[in-house]
Amino acid sequence: MSWYLMPWRIATLLIGLLLLVLGADYYQFGDWDYGISVLMALATYALMPRFHAALLQRDWLVAALILVFCVDTTYTAYLQAMAMTLELRWVNFGASASLFGFCWIVWCLLPMLWQGKIRSVLPFKSVRGQA
Repeated sequence: MSWYLMPWRIATLLIGLLLLVLGADYYQFGDWDYGISVLMALATYALMPRFHAALLQRDWLVAALILVFCVDTTYTAYLQAMAMTLELRWVNFGASASLFGFCWIVWCLLPMLWQGKIRSVLPFKSVRGQA
């Protein structure tokens, strides 16, 4: 089954989108609305498999570019297209990077733990059985 079509991933995406939309409605920040919530969530969902592959291959540049695109470039482009100010850009970067990392943990790291594949990506070896 395709990475994007896993029911539990789609469900967590929809739950996250719901929380983002409710947060935009509740907090009424000038730079946080429904449009940016949907755009950033879908960009993250679309690029997360490539981000994860870049991390596994230790291609730090590609991983960093995907991260910056999802958490800052989409934000900046959307606000400029909507003629909004970028006053909270760095605050948003921290918050969005945290959410991006959380999505990576839920969508990529936890399934690897569940499948027992986590040792293949850890940079250190197990010390079990060594005396």
